Amino acid sequence: MEWSYMKMKSETMPKKKKSYLSRLGMTLLTILLIVLFIFIMSLVSKIQGTARVVNYAGLVRGKTQRIIKLEISGSPQDEMIADIDAFIDGLENGSSQLNLVRLDDPDFQAKMKELDANELITGVVNTFALKVDRKSVV
Repeated sequence: MEWSYMKMKSETMPKKKKSYLSRLGMTLLTILLIVLFIFIMSLVSKIQGTARVVNYAGLVRGKTQRIIKLEISGSPQDEMIADIDAFIDGLENGSSQLNLVRLDDPDFQAKMKELDANELITGVVNTFALKVDRKSVV
């Protein structure tokens, strides 16, 4: 009887050890999965911030074109110019109101410092007005 008890005990021990190892393995894999999930979510957040910057840069371009067309036709667009100034400031410095992150790319920041909506639009409108005046004179 003692022999059968020892035999049973030796057969159940590896099962317990296997069960322990499988639980340990599942726990480690779960922890790894959680860490990877958090890492991926932070990457997605960064990508969304960058995508938002690209979107607002496109808005600056599109609104600038619209303002120039309206200004040339004689319709002042001070409110739209103020919007563009806010977008440019948000792109340059980041903005919690617009939910924009500040990109630390030196080339991008150098270009953003060059932008001033009022000067840009006034310069284009004046240049266009000069071209129109020259065509009417010729």
